Amino acid sequence: MKRAHTVAVVIGLAWLGGCVAETTFVRTEGAVAVTSEVGRPGFEVSGMQVNVAMACRAPVEERWCPTSEPHCQAAPVVATTESVACPKDVALGTLSLHTPWGQTYVGILVDDVFHVDINWRDVKGDLLADPNLAALRSNWLVQATDGKPRINYRMDLLDNELRDLLAVIAKATGRDYREAPAGERAQLTVSVTSQPVANQRVHVVVMVTNRGPSSAYRVVAQLGGVPGLKPTKLPLGRIEVGGTEKTGAEVPLAGASNASDPQLTVDVTASNAPAVSAKHGLPVKPKSDLLPPQLACSSSATQAAPGQQIPIECLLDNPNDGPLRGVTYRISTGPTDPTPPVQVGRIEPHEQHKLAGEVTVPAGATSDAPLMVAVTIGDPVIAQQEISIPIVQPHKLCNQGQLTVADYERKRKRLDEERIAGRISQAKFNDYLAELWSCVRQSPAHLQPAPPP
Repeated sequence: MKRAHTVAVVIGLAWLGGCVAETTFVRTEGAVAVTSEVGRPGFEVSGMQVNVAMACRAPVEERWCPTSEPHCQAAPVVATTESVACPKDVALGTLSLHTPWGQTYVGILVDDVFHVDINWRDVKGDLLADPNLAALRSNWLVQATDGKPRINYRMDLLDNELRDLLAVIAKATGRDYREAPAGERAQLTVSVTSQPVANQRVHVVVMVTNRGPSSAYRVVAQLGGVPGLKPTKLPLGRIEVGGTEKTGAEVPLAGASNASDPQLTVDVTASNAPAVSAKHGLPVKPKSDLLPPQLACSSSATQAAPGQQIPIECLLDNPNDGPLRGVTYRISTGPTDPTPPVQVGRIEPHEQHKLAGEVTVPAGATSDAPLMVAVTIGDPVIAQQEISIPIVQPHKLCNQGQLTVADYERKRKRLDEERIAGRISQAKFNDYLAELWSCVRQSPAHLQPAPPP
C-alpha cells in the first residue's frame, strides 16, 4: 500500500518539475500507555459482577519523508492516539473486592467480567441499621496489586445500585431493608424478654409487632441504658401488617454488678412509623441455681446443595460449679425433621463436651433462602443455636443453552489459565466448568466439546 502511494506521488512530482526528490510515507508509534477500566457493579443472590478491562494506546504520527531520510522530522500530516496491541508483560493480576463491612473477596475474571461470590449474611447489622445506609453505599474497592496495570478503584453505589443491592439482600437473607413507598404509615409496639445464659450475661429477645395499616420499613431496635453496655443496633428490616419480628443479643452485666435491677432500654425506630420504647429489668444474678449449658456450633460446609450431607460440630460447656445430668441433644433441619435426640448423660462442672452429627439438605431446598440447622439441648429445650448454610447459587457465567462450542472452549481455556496461575482452586474450576457445560447449545454429537471431568 505504501509503495503504490509513493510511486503515484513520484510520477506526479516528476511531471510537474522533473527534479523533485523521491518521498515515502512514514508512520511512527510512541510509547504505549496502559490503562484499566472498571465498570458499574451488578448484584445477584450469588454475589457481584463488574466489568474490568485494560486498554493499551499509543501516540501515532504520519508524515512524508525523503526516501533517503526515512526518519526525518518533517511536520506530521496526521497526529493522533490509537489503540494498539498490549506488550507481552501486561496482564491483570489477582482481582479482589473489598466491601464496606470489612471483608475481602477474591473472584474470577471471565471475558472481562469480574465474578465475586458473596454470602450476603456477612453484611454487618450496623451498616443496615443506618437510616441513610451511607456506610453500605460507600467504600467498595476493586483491587489488583500484583499485575500490570495495578488497579485501585474505589466506588460509591448509585441510587439504583443501592436499591438492587437491598433487593438481593432481602432475597438472600429474608430481611428487607428497602425504603418505604411514599404515603405508607405503620404503627409499632415492642416487648422484651430475657434469660440468664452465664454469669454476668443475659440473653435479651426483642419482639416488634406492626399494628398499623401498612408494612413498616427499615425497623431498627437499639439497646442501651445498662451500665457498661455500648449502644447496640439490631436491624429488623420490613415488618408486614400484623407481623412480628424478633431479634436478640447478649447483654453483659459486669458494669451493673452493684445495681439491684439494671434497666435495659429498647428504642425502636422505622422509616415510616413513630418511634416506640420499652424498659426491661435485667436480673444481676441467675434466677436458677443452675445455669443452662453454653453451646457453640459450626459447620465446615460454607455452602450446600440439595441432598448433600452437612457435618455439624458443637462444643457444649457446663458453666456451673455442679454437674449437669440427663443432657440430650438433637441436630435437625426443622421441626419436621425426624432425627431423634442423642443422650449425652452427665457433664462435669466447667467441662467442655464435643458433639458431632450430620444433616441432609432437603431435596426441595432452593437458593431463595439458606438452610437453617438447629441444635437443641434438652427436652424441653434449655439451649439452642441455629446455623445458616447458604444453598449453592449459580455463578451466571453464561446463559443456559446459549453457549457455542467455540465460546465454551475459549472460556474453558481462560479458566484453566486461572487455575494454573493459582487464582482459583481445582474445586472452583470444576464448579465453573460444570456450569459452562450446562450452557452449551444443543448440537450434533460430533460437534460437542469434551465434557468436564
